[in-house]
Amino acid sequence: MTTKNATIRLPEEIAEWLTENGKSINQAIIESCQTLRRIRTVSTGEIRGVFTSAEWGFLADSFNGTMITDTFRCNVQALIAHCEDSAKYEYLDKKWEVDMTKFLDKIKSLRGANIDAIYARIEDFWENERNLEEWINF
Repeated sequence: MTTKNATIRLPEEIAEWLTENGKSINQAIIESCQTLRRIRTVSTGEIRGVFTSAEWGFLADSFNGTMITDTFRCNVQALIAHCEDSAKYEYLDKKWEVDMTKFLDKIKSLRGANIDAIYARIEDFWENERNLEEWINF
């Protein structure tokens, strides 16, 4: 495997957490990144086919220009509140013809890593200017 040197700055508390079991920071970061990648891959696979194209469109539209912070990254209730607000104040449920009761029930059935996978997909969409019609068919 080819490697690449990188210089990073870590908050002290993260560095301490990474090395608390005696591993080097380098090895701990590699293992943490590998773990996150596995979790994201599995979680993204778990949400494939859960939402309709209209529901993915609703999600993308509702997060247009929204910053997703660590506080909400894996929080099911925060995503539900966001979606409820998007329907209430922006009428995105009407625009995308989304049945909010069914849609929110789907979200309620998910767990933290699945919520993170949803956010990661949405961030990828907006950061990489994906084709919406292709993206919503997931």
